[in-house]
Amino acid sequence: MTKTYQSLQFLIYQKVVLIDGRNVISDFTGGVTTPNRSNGLFTTSDEKLQKALEKDIGYGKAYICISKEPVKEEPIKEETPEVVKDEGEIDPIQFKAVKDIVNAQQARDYLAKTFEGVTYGMLKNKLKVLAIAEEYKIEFPDWDM
Repeated sequence: MTKTYQSLQFLIYQKVVLIDGRNVISDFTGGVTTPNRSNGLFTTSDEKLQKALEKDIGYGKAYICISKEPVKEEPIKEETPEVVKDEGEIDPIQFKAVKDIVNAQQARDYLAKTFEGVTYGMLKNKLKVLAIAEEYKIEFPDWDM
């Protein structure tokens, strides 16, 4: 079960509890003052931590449990058999062939001018030009690399 605890006074609050001989820190975060004040929250599904927080002297004074949600079990997915490609089968991802590009500089200019968001700074060398071209599914058949 997942439980959410809320600090009663503070936007950010840390509570240290002892579990199995070690200190565990619970961070209550996310508090805001505007537009409406909301104090810090802490959510956990660890049952040992939940019991330790609820047995602590600060429970009910410094923080409280505000919600309990059962753990959602994911439905079992049926495994689908993998499709094995034949040797002669063509990959469905098609690259666009751009002719008349014979070097890295021409490819760099083409990519920077054609695709919004691609800048010359992203295309500093041949490897980066090729990586961006692959990302945009572009190939340059006339370029002898």
